[in-house]
Amino acid sequence: MAFAGGSLAELLAPDDTALSMLQRVNTRPPVVGLAVLDDPQPYGVRLRLGDVVEVHGPSQAGKTQLCLTAVAHHLLPSGFRGIEVGGLGAAVAYFDLDGRFPLERLLAILETRLRDAAGPTSTQDVLARYGGRTGFEDLLRQCLAGLIVYRCTSEAQFACTLLSLTDSLQRSSG
Repeated sequence: MAFAGGSLAELLAPDDTALSMLQRVNTRPPVVGLAVLDDPQPYGVRLRLGDVVEVHGPSQAGKTQLCLTAVAHHLLPSGFRGIEVGGLGAAVAYFDLDGRFPLERLLAILETRLRDAAGPTSTQDVLARYGGRTGFEDLLRQCLAGLIVYRCTSEAQFACTLLSLTDSLQRSSG
């Protein structure tokens, strides 16, 4: 199978030394929304815009929570109706490699962030600040509209999706 950049084997072959990878990731850091990743101290390594990051670790180590928190930060707007929400209002591509994307957990994180941004008030007051239950739910839908979930069931499908991601995102953005 051939791709624009060569064969699948060439694409998957290591092409980065540790030194070149560190030099690459230490430029133009994106804001992830998590202090542990946004602050280059104490590790001195930053993510670079466009980097693909694999999060791995033992079961129940917090991998999904880490990813969903970063996703929520990017999907939420910076502000809404005079409320400083603190998000980036950006689109997110999420690669679900095991078919278990936890949409309910993401919604819970989004709702919590929105409630916290509205201040320490009752649920009714929070909803009123967002324009009622309908306004709150519309804002959640707007946030989720920026989410694209790719379900890849094999390494080859994942590699093909990564190769076509730029073209796909450019087509969907207009």
